Amino acid sequence: MKKRYLALALILSLSVGVCLAGCDLGGGPVDNVGEGKHVLDADDKMGEGILDDGGAIHPTEPVQIAVGVKTEGEHRIYYGKPEDADKVELHNSALGRWNSDRFYRINGPAYPDSTHPEITKEEVENTYTIVTLDISGFADVSEVGLRVNLINVRACTLIAVSTDKVHWTDIGYPDESFNGIHGDFTTHLDELYSWQTDEDIVDGVKSDANIYACYYKLGEYAEKGKPLYVKCGWSDKYWDGLAGKGQPCDLIAYMSYYEKLEVVYDYI
Repeated sequence: MKKRYLALALILSLSVGVCLAGCDLGGGPVDNVGEGKHVLDADDKMGEGILDDGGAIHPTEPVQIAVGVKTEGEHRIYYGKPEDADKVELHNSALGRWNSDRFYRINGPAYPDSTHPEITKEEVENTYTIVTLDISGFADVSEVGLRVNLINVRACTLIAVSTDKVHWTDIGYPDESFNGIHGDFTTHLDELYSWQTDEDIVDGVKSDANIYACYYKLGEYAEKGKPLYVKCGWSDKYWDGLAGKGQPCDLIAYMSYYEKLEVVYDYI
């Protein structure tokens, strides 16, 4: 009988020893984080006697991102369309065909370009396109918006806006956080319209991974009763991580502007 009591006492003493080895009943966390041990919460933040693993809690705020746009009152300016020719000014830029001649495109030379060493940086800086957005008849210009269809990997893309063609504000340019051209919202294009057929053209567009629509809210730049001007050209002052080294803004098919454009946001 005594042996049984002695054995029981030995087991109890070992159990208490294990508990004391695993927990510090004194004054707070010890250097045992990551060792599978627990200590009492020294500051009683969670309540008296609550075990704490000693790790700091880092709460994170939800991140808001643009997920789409809502638009009203679209106006399209087609490149190469005779009726829209007075709205598109080519300053050394070239109007050509794209995607098996289904659409028109506007672009300029790259710099540096080993195949055309005679092209200088000054020349490409003075190669651009200006598109006129006639918003003079809009009753309210505070929600005016813009859509630019472009090739998203042109590393020297620059899009700017002005009310006088003198003072320009940059709104579109290579941005590392986009891994492409900056916009209030950007999305890959699966379809385009051609003014020649006025039908939805899908074939050949889905297969182009680099054609995007960039949307911009222009209300803060607009003035009632005045047109807005959009300048698309070349600059090397922004992020240079895109594949199309030295290449300027490459405009595709048409540019749209809206009487109202709202960017839709969600949280992640």
